Amino acid sequence: MGSPLSPVLAEVFMEHLEEKAFTSISTSDAPIFFKRYVDDIFAITTVGKEETFLEHLNSLYPTKIKLTMEKEVDNKLPFLDVLVIKQVRSDKIKVPFDGRPGVVYNIRCGCNASYIGKTGNTLLDRYKRHMSNVGRYKEAVRRLKEPQTPARTSTKRRGRPQREQPQKIMAETIKASAVVEHSSQCSHDLLCQRKLT
Repeated sequence: MGSPLSPVLAEVFMEHLEEKAFTSISTSDAPIFFKRYVDDIFAITTVGKEETFLEHLNSLYPTKIKLTMEKEVDNKLPFLDVLVIKQVRSDKIKVPFDGRPGVVYNIRCGCNASYIGKTGNTLLDRYKRHMSNVGRYKEAVRRLKEPQTPARTSTKRRGRPQREQPQKIMAETIKASAVVEHSSQCSHDLLCQRKLT
């Protein structure tokens, strides 16, 4: 097992090598782009200058270090655990506003109350969740007001009937959504620009 100082000393030496290399090379032979990770160097040079740059680096400490070079083949170059591919890409996907995560949503009521929040979900997902909770709350209120009928015999509404007690559903939806909490205490309708089915 090596010394724990080895990585630190290697880093110090390579920084010194870089400093010495760039102060003593002509600007025409210097690379256009230069990045280093420990002792692995990624450099972009002018065509035909790569051998000159490599010889310059190896001439600084010829008895201490010998660098080698890999050139790109078919616009591909392996570096560390990554395959770098030289290719211009223009396939950026633009996400519509309501599909962007982390956006701010605003739900207003007829009494001028407004609920604003920031979420990691998309705006549409968060809006649907609020409206779903409002719908569950209203259905629970309707069940409380109607005479009790067995859940499976009701033919008035499509969809799965609620199995939990209406009071429990109302409490859960109020806790889950500030919009439901407000609409349960307010007689005005919500002012939503988009209707969801």
